[in-house]
Amino acid sequence: VPLDRPDWFPEAILYSFHPGGTIGSGFRDLGGFVPATAFLDHVADLGCNAVWVMPIEDVSPYHPRDYYTFQQGLGSPADYRQLIARGHELGLSMIQDLVPHGGSNDFPRAKDHPEWLAQEEDGSTLSYWCFDFNWPEWRGYMAGVADHYVREYGIDGYRVDACGGSKIPNWNPTIPYERASFAKLQGGLNMLTGLRSAVKTLKPKRGGLLAETSGSVYGTVSDAIYDFALCYQVMQDAR
Repeated sequence: VPLDRPDWFPEAILYSFHPGGTIGSGFRDLGGFVPATAFLDHVADLGCNAVWVMPIEDVSPYHPRDYYTFQQGLGSPADYRQLIARGHELGLSMIQDLVPHGGSNDFPRAKDHPEWLAQEEDGSTLSYWCFDFNWPEWRGYMAGVADHYVREYGIDGYRVDACGGSKIPNWNPTIPYERASFAKLQGGLNMLTGLRSAVKTLKPKRGGLLAETSGSVYGTVSDAIYDFALCYQVMQDAR
C-alpha cells in the first residue's frame, strides 16, 4: 500500500449513490445536485463518513461521452460545487466515479483520436470499453480529467471503474510500447498511477483512489482495491 495513503481510507464507511436517483428510475427520482445536497444529511445520520458519487458526466453513468459536461438534468457547476462543500461540512470524504475505459467507439473523442483505441488483429475495435489503457496520450487525457474535478470541485479522489486494463491486446502496429498484450497487462497499473499522481498533486494528504479491480499488485498504485474473493466466495461459503 502506498505510504502516503490518506488516514481516512482504512476507516471509510462508504455510501454510494447517484445525484439523479436510483438505477430503477433511470437516475431520475432524486432530482439532481440540489436535492442530493440535502440528502447528504441523511447519509451522515446513517453513520457513513465517506460518499462515492456515481458517474455524473455526459451521456450516462458508465458510458462517458464528454468527461467535462454533466449529464442532462443534474444541475450546474455551482450546484455540484455546493454538494461537495456540504459533504465536507458534514465531515464526509467525497470521491467521484471515474470511468477510464472511454465509453463507445462512435463518440467524437474516439473519432478524433482513433489511435487511442485498442485494435483487434484485423484492425477493428470494440464498440464499448474500447480505449487502450496503456496508450500514453490516453492516460494523459484521463489524468487531466482527474485533475479537473479535484481542482474545480474539491473532491477527495476517485472510485475508478473497471480499471484492470483494456479488454483486448492492442494489435495496432504503431503502439508506443513493446507488446500488444501490455494494453491488458500494464494498462491498468499505468492508468492508476497517472490518475493517482494527478489527485495527490492537488490533495497530497486527503486525496486517493479506490480501484475497482482485484489482485494485490493494484494495491501498490491505489489506496484501496476491491476484495471480490472475500465478498463473492469466502463470505458466500461462510453463509
